[in-house]
Amino acid sequence: MPIISRWLINRSNLLIHDYIPPFTVEDLVESQKFSLGLMEQADHPIISIVDMSKVYTIPDRLLTRFPELARHRVLGHPNNALTIVVMTNRIVERFTEIFHRVYFRVELVHSMEEAMAAAQAHPDFVDDLAYLR
Repeated sequence: MPIISRWLINRSNLLIHDYIPPFTVEDLVESQKFSLGLMEQADHPIISIVDMSKVYTIPDRLLTRFPELARHRVLGHPNNALTIVVMTNRIVERFTEIFHRVYFRVELVHSMEEAMAAAQAHPDFVDDLAYLR
């Protein structure tokens, strides 16, 4: 699957989604289903970082499928605390801005460092390494 979802570390509330091109809208839908399963298993808020920094093209029919993607239950799930999208390409950023303005609020950043800072600033962020201290 061109979209790989993983916890930052095992005891984390930070979910990372790595987008590896090329991917399709169907891959996005499958990723949403997988993420929903993780959120439903969790008993705490989850912060998602969607890493699209390697993405330079948009899947066919993406814009026309925005309403369907926006209606997916994962976006409104009570455990979905924050979604941060990392991007470096202006076309990808523009599509994400449209989705953000019309359907669902996401935080747009340009590096993983910015994404981590945004996650750490959120009140639901859990210090992943605190249990090791």
